[in-house]
Amino acid sequence: MPTTTYEIRWFTIEQPFAIEAVFGADMQPDLRTDWYAPVEHPGTGTKLREGRLETKLLTDVVETVAHAGCAGVMERWQKWSAPLTEVMPPDALLRSTGWTAVHKQRWLQVWSADGSDLELVDRRVGRGSLFELTRISVGPAVWWTVAFEAFGPEGERRPALERVMTHVLEHLPEHRKLDARDSMGYPAWLLRVR
Repeated sequence: MPTTTYEIRWFTIEQPFAIEAVFGADMQPDLRTDWYAPVEHPGTGTKLREGRLETKLLTDVVETVAHAGCAGVMERWQKWSAPLTEVMPPDALLRSTGWTAVHKQRWLQVWSADGSDLELVDRRVGRGSLFELTRISVGPAVWWTVAFEAFGPEGERRPALERVMTHVLEHLPEHRKLDARDSMGYPAWLLRVR
């Protein structure tokens, strides 16, 4: 069964805000390398991630939303995920067939929108949104991505995303303006940087 997500994501070369001011000095980032299949269209992406094959299709560009001086494109994606039945292909084989290694350091918050007040929680519950900052590198190039991804019942994802995004952006310390021109999913970004 595919899952449906509502997401807003930006890519920037400059670090958008101080990590410690938002995630605290003690939070260590998750480290991983995802391999992305060659991208031919900004609305479809396939990657190998931690023993799973994931495919995403962009089903709708919902709207551009703006909060706290930032504007982003809300996208609706369908995602399929399956475990690999064989071992992960060797890096050299992936690279030689056009796959791209994206090294990631990700800081993550999970926001619950179940109650009248938003709450930071340690896992997805009910409805809410993930908020992430990820330092990504492709070869020698370093980028940053900021993203919100909603979870919960289908009809409640979009309002939860907007509610969490509004709250987080209004409470960010001094930060770089996030512009709709830099708002896109990973496939569109990979097409831009390749």
